[in-house]
Amino acid sequence: MEYVNLQFNSFLILFLTGMILGVFFDLYRVFRSTIKVNKIIDTIGDLSFWVIALFLLGPSIYWSNWLELRLYVWLALATGTAFYFMIFSPKLIRVYRRFWGVITWLPRQITNLCQGIIYLKETLGLSLRAWGKKNPGRPKSPGK
Repeated sequence: MEYVNLQFNSFLILFLTGMILGVFFDLYRVFRSTIKVNKIIDTIGDLSFWVIALFLLGPSIYWSNWLELRLYVWLALATGTAFYFMIFSPKLIRVYRRFWGVITWLPRQITNLCQGIIYLKETLGLSLRAWGKKNPGRPKSPGK
């Protein structure tokens, strides 16, 4: 009976690890959908995600079954990930998007304020320069 309990605990740890991978993938997906980057940065981001996923998978596989890579390990990870995507992902994507909007609100406001100041400066600067020049349609004063 003890061996079955050990197998169940191992499966449960790997199942939860698969769910955590699903959470990280959704967070990465939301982050990636809001920031537009070129292909090279996109590829670097993908590689970074999988390296972080590997650092999560390695210790959990070692802890659950002493790093024995058998079929049930991959089945438990896939089952946990599929369970997360079917049950939790649709609702949590909205939460992640709202969370990302809250995080980026202040930097967006500061950027908009700076752009407005630059626009006003350029507009006033151009109008002051135009005001200082002589108007070609204006009659010339006598003696000049």
